[in-house]
Amino acid sequence: MDSLSTTENAGATAPEPMAVTTPAAEVQTQSPAPESSEKAADQQHLAQSSQTNSEQAASLLDREPVQVPDKFKNKDGSLNSDALLKSYLHLEKRQGAGEAPPKDADGYKVETELGFEIDAERMASFKKGAHAVGVNNKQLNYILGYFNEIMTEGQKVQAEAEAKRVADADAFLKETWQGEYEGNLASARKAFDHFKAGLSPEIQERLMAERNQLGNMPGFLALAAAIGRELGEDKVPTGGESGAATHNIVALMKSEAYTNRKHPDHDRIKAEVQAAFGKGFKL
Repeated sequence: MDSLSTTENAGATAPEPMAVTTPAAEVQTQSPAPESSEKAADQQHLAQSSQTNSEQAASLLDREPVQVPDKFKNKDGSLNSDALLKSYLHLEKRQGAGEAPPKDADGYKVETELGFEIDAERMASFKKGAHAVGVNNKQLNYILGYFNEIMTEGQKVQAEAEAKRVADADAFLKETWQGEYEGNLASARKAFDHFKAGLSPEIQERLMAERNQLGNMPGFLALAAAIGRELGEDKVPTGGESGAATHNIVALMKSEAYTNRKHPDHDRIKAEVQAAFGKGFKL
């Protein structure tokens, strides 16, 4: 029986293996193509980046106190990056790229050598104004340099004009006085020094500061020379005289040096007035 069963089984045909079918979608999920997977990942990354940028732009628009002008917004209110970039490039073209104004007015460094004096307060005011309008350090030094050229040229023109005025005045007096030129100048100096003594210290100081200007005025020099000639070499005013000499003694008597005993010139002025009266001067 056992042997018969063995013989019958041996003569039979072996059954075919059963085929297993797998859905196409399942096969693709289990074994995705490398190229398709990378493309899908890139698309997903771009979508996420776009969403992130939109969220960041929206947060910038909503954040206070930053106020984005309407010209930099899209119709939906989002940030128009193209308009913002064009505006920046236009501004950079006008002002130049790189250097920006310092943090404050004290951050400016003056590198230009100036040919004129400017006090610290005025320079500080200039820097403050420059900073207020957005001037950078390079621009500030350019402005100072240009202004320095104008000032230097102006000083040169002024000096040349003054030299010409002095030369013209001297030429006029030499032509007018001829051989009396030197003598008249000496008489003018004598009159100047003589009447200066009767003035207050403040007026004397002012007069000495203006002496160079007066010395280049032909009309003043001619008048002073005439007064100096009237004074004479050792002429002493008397009661019968009038004019500049008499006026001088009266001026001395009215001066602070004569009336104030504590004045440093009191003794000298007093002696001069007494000497005039001793020689016959009368008011």
